[in-house]
Amino acid sequence: MEANILVLCPNHHSDFDFGMLSVDPETLEVSHQYEDSVDGRTVRTIPEHEVDPNHIRYHNANL
Repeated sequence: MEANILVLCPNHHSDFDFGMLSVDPETLEVSHQYEDSVDGRTVRTIPEHEVDPNHIRYHNANL
């Protein structure tokens, strides 16, 4: 399901899985616990790939 896909580098993917990096489901703003260069940035998307905020909410609630 494409709406459930975020492309992350391996390090940030691991941080996402362990809750050190989170994405706001409404704004797609990134919060990172220790990496200031990532914290506060926004996930970039392309029109052909819409990210479903429900998938992000599910991920955030089930860490």
